[in-house]
Amino acid sequence: MTYSLVNANTVATITSGTTVTPTCTSTAAGNLLVLGLSGESGLTITFTPPAGWQKAISYHPASSNDYVDIWYYPNNPGGITSVAVTTGNAGTSISAQIMEFSDSAGSNTSPLDKTGSNQVTSGTTVAVSTSSTIAAAHELAVAVFACHYTSATKVTLAAGTGFTEAGNYGNAIKQTDHAAFDYELDTGASSGITVTDTEADGGVTVTDFAGAIATFKINTGTSQNVTGVAAAVTAAGGVGTPSGAANVTGVAAPVAAAGGTGTAFGTIGGVAAPVAAAGGSRRDHGCWRGGHAGSHPARHRSGCCCHRGGRCRHSSWIGQCHWRGRCGHSGWRCRNCL
Repeated sequence: MTYSLVNANTVATITSGTTVTPTCTSTAAGNLLVLGLSGESGLTITFTPPAGWQKAISYHPASSNDYVDIWYYPNNPGGITSVAVTTGNAGTSISAQIMEFSDSAGSNTSPLDKTGSNQVTSGTTVAVSTSSTIAAAHELAVAVFACHYTSATKVTLAAGTGFTEAGNYGNAIKQTDHAAFDYELDTGASSGITVTDTEADGGVTVTDFAGAIATFKINTGTSQNVTGVAAAVTAAGGVGTPSGAANVTGVAAPVAAAGGTGTAFGTIGGVAAPVAAAGGSRRDHGCWRGGHAGSHPARHRSGCCCHRGGRCRHSSWIGQCHWRGRCGHSGWRCRNCL
């Protein structure tokens, strides 16, 4: 399970004024939006997006005019096409970009994990790392950079290993201010690591080079709703069939019957797969399809099940159950009487 990039939209830049408005393709509800901001100003800049956006990190080194922010909008409502960000004061250049990501495991309402920042005042690269190790595997990382030269300089900023540039301001153009916006969709199969993006300018010594990074956890996928016939589970108390959703959680797949009052037990996909709702009476609940791991508990037709006497309980099932529990239909076995 990893994030995927939905849209890396156009970078918006202003060189005067106090509002920068990046635009984007109309967003899909539930996706994670990340807003990168990069600015240069001798005045104090405070980036302020509209309601709904949350700050991941804001970085302004005291010894420079660099400003870099990362904001995010988890589980966005959909239909967002632009974001007007006020700055408080004007800058020599202020750039912004909106990135949209989808989580294959579903929306995560609290995705932010770790952040970090760094600045150099000489050299040709800046490495920005999370301030501590990330909590989970397969996180999304986003990094934003601001680069300044004392005179107009033609450079091309390039993302570090594992990262992809989503957008930039000023690449291959002779100017004093440059910006870059990078992302890494999958930090890897291990947690407990720091994540680093090393941005390079192609070999020209910088005056100021600042960056910030933020990582975002995927949804853990610990639960999902299962609806319809395939989710037929005997309701708590052992009577009837649930009408609605049963919640399946984790590898061991304990199943809570919809509308029930107990917790079911057992596993799905293994030998112990027959499941009865907690508090249910000790009775047969259906037939079990045997033959290989990964089978699922099922009912045949209208819930036929073998009676202890060796015959099918339900009259609509044509055939007999043999003494050892095999139904008259090939490939089906009776579930043990509970």
